Amino acid sequence: MSKPVCLKYLKQGAGFWNHWRKRNPSLKVDLAGADLTGIGIKGSVDFSDVELRGANLSGLPLAGSNFKKANLQGACLERADLERADFTGAELEGAKLTGAYMLRAVLRGARLRDAVLARASLYGANLEGADLQGADLKKADLAGADLHDANLSSADMTGASLIGAYLFGVNLSKACLMRADLQDANLQQTNMVGTDLRKAKLSHCSIYGSSIWDAKLEGAIQNGLVVTRTGAPAVVVDRIEMAPFIHLLIGSTNVQKFAKFVLILGHFTARRKDVLDGIQDQIRSHDYMPVLFDFDRTDAPGFGDMISNLARIARFVIIDLTETPVSYAEILLRIENIPVPIKPLLMKQEASQRGPWPAAPRPQIPLLDLYLYKDAPDLVANFRKEVIVPAEAKLSALPASG
Repeated sequence: MSKPVCLKYLKQGAGFWNHWRKRNPSLKVDLAGADLTGIGIKGSVDFSDVELRGANLSGLPLAGSNFKKANLQGACLERADLERADFTGAELEGAKLTGAYMLRAVLRGARLRDAVLARASLYGANLEGADLQGADLKKADLAGADLHDANLSSADMTGASLIGAYLFGVNLSKACLMRADLQDANLQQTNMVGTDLRKAKLSHCSIYGSSIWDAKLEGAIQNGLVVTRTGAPAVVVDRIEMAPFIHLLIGSTNVQKFAKFVLILGHFTARRKDVLDGIQDQIRSHDYMPVLFDFDRTDAPGFGDMISNLARIARFVIIDLTETPVSYAEILLRIENIPVPIKPLLMKQEASQRGPWPAAPRPQIPLLDLYLYKDAPDLVANFRKEVIVPAEAKLSALPASG
């Protein structure tokens, strides 16, 4: 059907247009690039499966309209009234919806990559499974919206309202939610890897199963976070970073294990796998849990803090100095704040090259004597006598914390 004829029918009103569409369901309608703002169309219009790429629908009163599977790529719908409109499966990549009124609109499975929805009203909208990667949602109102399984990676949601929104399983990786309001939102199983949540309001969110690695949380308000799944007795924390650790503790049938983990520091190349396997197996056989921190340099950002944080909750620390490409002095500098016993190990054939192991720079450092081992079997055979027993003895001699 030609564009002029389609426009002629549209000018006759929504009732005429919808009746004509109903009588001609197989007819392909092409309104690509058309300007529909001056033809007086309003009300609930059937635009399902219509080609509207690059069309201008800005400011039109189209509440309740049907846009199912329509192609609105690059179209302009700024400030349009789209309350309860249905965009299920529609193509809206790069569409302009700034300030659009989309109260309870349905965008289930719609594709809105790089779309502009800044200041759009999407209160109670259904965006389940929608693709909003890279979309601009600055200051948008998504309170009470259903975004279940939506893709919002790299989206800009600065200052957006998501109060009470359902974000179960949403991909928010590398999204920006600075100053966004997510109070009472459901963030269960949400991917927030690298998400910017600075100064966001996260109070009383449900965060069971969420991934929060490398999230930016400076200035965020995050009290009353529920770390247990819906229907389970509520366990509440005030720091989102604590959620995985707390859930791990409450979900374990053997919590005591977490109080008996041993931190292993060293650089273990493939040819030294037998040594690493031996150390880990011996730790396990003595009812400890090994945690490995493998490094080939100590000047990486946050290196000292990472080791110190892990060591504070460890039973004791084993550091294998073999093939570590750093000096003794540098290693001592990095471990000087570790508050638990530290047992250094070194393969004998490397001892002559490295020189003598120095004494602790401060007597308060719980540093044990260096143990020289010949090879992996030798280390395994003497592990209890040379590592476990002196480490536990040193731990018992340390003053109780707190």
